[in-house]
Amino acid sequence: MALRSIRTALLGLAVGGCAGHDGTPDPRRLVGATVPAGIEASWIDTAVDPCVDFYRFACGGWLSSTPPAMEGLISARFSELQSRTTATVRSVLEAALGGHPVKGLVPGAPVVSLVASCLDPRVEARGLVEVESEIVPLREVTSPASVGEVIVRLEARGIPTVLDFASVPDPGGGPAAVAQIDLRLLGVTRLDAGDVRMPGMREAVRSDVQRTFLRGGFTPDQARAGADRVMALEEALASSDPGRRARNDPRSTYHPMTLEGVKALAPSFPWAKWARAVGLAENAPLNVVHPPGLTALELQLKAASAETWRAALHFAVLRWLQPALPPLEDPAARWNTCLRLATEVMPDSLGPPFVARVLSSADVGAVRLLLGDLEQAFGARLDALTWMDEPTRASARAKLQRLVNRVGHPERWESDSGLILSRESLVANLLAVSRFEGRLEASRVGRPVDRGLWPVSVLRANAYYNVARNEILVPAALLQPPVFSPEFAGPVNLGLVGTVLGHEIIHGFDRRGRWRDGTGALHSGWTEASIRAFDERAACVRAQSDATPVVGGMTVNGAATLDEDLADLGGLRLALLALQERLRNHPEPSSPGLSPEQQLFLGWGQLWCTKASAEAANALLALDVHAPHPVRVNAPLRNLPEFARAFGCPASAPMVAHPRCEVW
Repeated sequence: MALRSIRTALLGLAVGGCAGHDGTPDPRRLVGATVPAGIEASWIDTAVDPCVDFYRFACGGWLSSTPPAMEGLISARFSELQSRTTATVRSVLEAALGGHPVKGLVPGAPVVSLVASCLDPRVEARGLVEVESEIVPLREVTSPASVGEVIVRLEARGIPTVLDFASVPDPGGGPAAVAQIDLRLLGVTRLDAGDVRMPGMREAVRSDVQRTFLRGGFTPDQARAGADRVMALEEALASSDPGRRARNDPRSTYHPMTLEGVKALAPSFPWAKWARAVGLAENAPLNVVHPPGLTALELQLKAASAETWRAALHFAVLRWLQPALPPLEDPAARWNTCLRLATEVMPDSLGPPFVARVLSSADVGAVRLLLGDLEQAFGARLDALTWMDEPTRASARAKLQRLVNRVGHPERWESDSGLILSRESLVANLLAVSRFEGRLEASRVGRPVDRGLWPVSVLRANAYYNVARNEILVPAALLQPPVFSPEFAGPVNLGLVGTVLGHEIIHGFDRRGRWRDGTGALHSGWTEASIRAFDERAACVRAQSDATPVVGGMTVNGAATLDEDLADLGGLRLALLALQERLRNHPEPSSPGLSPEQQLFLGWGQLWCTKASAEAANALLALDVHAPHPVRVNAPLRNLPEFARAFGCPASAPMVAHPRCEVW
């Protein structure tokens, strides 16, 4: 359907008989009744040629009618999705706080006490006093030998400091979970070396650290000095970090060892005491993500001054207990803070009542069918790839057959039995929850992996590919309008949630996923020839991104966004193939409205209608592994001949790429 046809389909009968100069109905007279369910007619700007800028065509109406984002990011669909989720969780908690029974929530649930203590107006008066009591051990940091002892004391209290610890499936393929250890860093130093965005992001992180110190009672001069010390230690600890791209290769992050092996990397640190503090047995199986990081820790235990370590550990305490620090927000904003806290630290407690309110078995069944269609499409695509050799194809097919789909919620919820919280002290509750979760993590190490539990929250409006277990996770929060609804037209659902799920399937076979087999173990069936062929095609996508201008004269960093760009392109391809198979099996009668392909593409475009403040746009460009949303919409479409055919785009149109990149 060419541009004239799609405008006619969108407009229907123009009011008063107004027409454009070429005889088509006036594009300013939208009649939404002609647009299928799930497409927002008022968001479409028919004054924009979809062959020139499809993002502006799909989202221009929304962009022009939505006020600028004063801070952060406004997403037309995902912000509404988050608002729905927040409203549902709040209604659950308000009912429970009022003493009313709530389906899925046991009476006296600890999460209710956590929220009550967070909402308590006395937090402002007593929060900083209680936080100060957690600072007392820092006075004992007087020498290199004392640093490790104080870290252990803080960890035993429930305050994470310089080490990240989690139980994960054994990357080597063993049946038992292992304890994974890594340095806990602020994150900015994990940008790749030479990245032009690093100086600006360092300053942004430094400002955040300084604000935290100010909330903790520091004077402006003390806060600046503390932030300088924290950043200096951060950069020294991260000096050996290989960056995000290197960490994306799972082979580089698998270093199995025992506690004795860890001691050899950082002998000055009291590892045995730390293990006892977090609940790990001394013979627990470990995986150290980046051994040179622990060597850097050893160096800084000796080289960094006592003042630097006191500042860093003080910041760790303040960061962890930040919800209790003054000044508190107004009551409305405080509710949002407490909701966010509850959903982040106790998602499994809120999951059952949330699922009971928003998700039906029919929804779960529909999404399972959709996933099945996408996986069938991927299997057919594997058979058709000319660049993939037969051994690699057989390996990829075997992995696809073992891919597990988990939709809506886990088979078993994590129990909070044994966790005792009060409504009196937010600080005490935060520490108790942290200790409880840490003990749970430690208890899983050395035991068979419990695949009934989810490593992500059902309250997160996203989907995930879990590379360690070869599974797709689709939380209930994602399966709500305006991203999914059984009332939406089938092609629209494919363009919305279908492209998201296809994106996650592709991650199982990208530059990271290809190194793991169907069980999630590190065992690649890819040949060197197929790896080279894949990487050559991926380089085409990267080159397109590197040449795409965005804000402030900068371009997309194609190296940073490559894996997500590939997943977007592949996910769209799978959604299209699934649609084509549906139409073959169930042909739709011709009609003057939008074609099924156009519906799918509009769903994709409107999924990412977004406005961001200048600060947020710069931060996203610096840290996000996804391209900015206008680029994210247009870039993969430019590489799909089906898009050009659907909208009648000539070969010379900006929305037609030369050369066209194709991987999957």
